[in-house]
Amino acid sequence: MRASGAIHVVGNGKRGMAVLALLSAAALVSCGPKTMPASRLAPPPANAHIYTCDDASALAVEYVTGEARATYRDTTTTLPQVQSASGAHYEKDGVSVWNQGRDVTFAQGGTTRHCTESNPDDRAH
Repeated sequence: MRASGAIHVVGNGKRGMAVLALLSAAALVSCGPKTMPASRLAPPPANAHIYTCDDASALAVEYVTGEARATYRDTTTTLPQVQSASGAHYEKDGVSVWNQGRDVTFAQGGTTRHCTESNPDDRAH
């Protein structure tokens, strides 16, 4: 007698393993949190700065000449640098990254998050 909710996969070999892998992936996606921790997302570029925000979310920013590529959750936005009285400010279409030292103010969709760089010494240069 099988436990309630158990899945029984009939078959063997490659087909059985493929079905099991697909079911496992579907189960993980359906049960997982809506915001995955940074460790479960695709790895950011080696030179990206990783920030932990005040709401415990992660922000990855890759700074290149005259722009920043900000990845938040599953969206990457390329932001041109704009004039700033202090720090480095990047902005486009309501998305903003304002960097001052190890701190970043990140605004998107009307929400502003304050973030601090995580383990800057572990980042490849």
